[in-house]
Amino acid sequence: MIRNFLTILIKFGSAFLFVLLEIVCLYLIVNYNQSQSEIWVNSSNILTGSIYEQYNNFTSFLSLRDEMEKLAEENAALRSTLLSKDFKARQQDSIVASNFEFIPALIVSNSTQSLNNKIILNKGEHQGIKKGMGVISSDGVIGVVLHTSENYSTVLSILNIRTKVSGLIKRTGTLGDVTWRGKNPAIVELNSIPQYVPVVIGDTVVTSGYSTVFPKGQKIGLIENVSDNPRTGYFDIDVSIFADLSSLAQVYVVKNIIFDKIKEFEKVSANE
Repeated sequence: MIRNFLTILIKFGSAFLFVLLEIVCLYLIVNYNQSQSEIWVNSSNILTGSIYEQYNNFTSFLSLRDEMEKLAEENAALRSTLLSKDFKARQQDSIVASNFEFIPALIVSNSTQSLNNKIILNKGEHQGIKKGMGVISSDGVIGVVLHTSENYSTVLSILNIRTKVSGLIKRTGTLGDVTWRGKNPAIVELNSIPQYVPVVIGDTVVTSGYSTVFPKGQKIGLIENVSDNPRTGYFDIDVSIFADLSSLAQVYVVKNIIFDKIKEFEKVSANE
């Protein structure tokens, strides 16, 4: 051990001595020269301040996720309250509105470039999410839950050729199905609208409420293009969706409190 130390000292002794003398010189200059001392203090303060700033930024980043989740919980509760008030204002059954709650979730993974786009959320069965529940954002409809695990969920995006959402034209109340043809990620289709209906470009399309998935009136998009289809007798309608799925971070899962009872009733009715 001593032999190895002596070998290192002999080999690098001059370098160690040089560094030691540099430190001593720096100490003497800083302590016995006022101008150099001030420069050192100022430089140290700048360096220390920079380190503390980076540390504070890092800790703030770590706490940002918690703050986002707290804010999302508050928004979810507010959304439920507003939904109930909206139903009452329109003199509809407030009991229907009270059937819905909103579970906030963050997006873990998202795709918009394939035919079968899916979204993964950081909430699952443990947080009350089940297959078949709707998913919305502050801008509109996002999709429907396909699979769940204990703490994660897979969502069929509205930009998935398998997704079908019951929608209607808000101005006329005309019912149709919203689907995606797999081309433009900003455009979906509103199907089954008869050609005698007065459809106007700019009309708003919302959820119909005729399912356990979404409450009535959740935003989907605006009608952008309308054309006759002589083969089907219906309009071909393009709808520009409100939600920008390429930049999503926060969503809400729509929980229907009587979801299980309705599903059970549907099974009984199907077997009769």
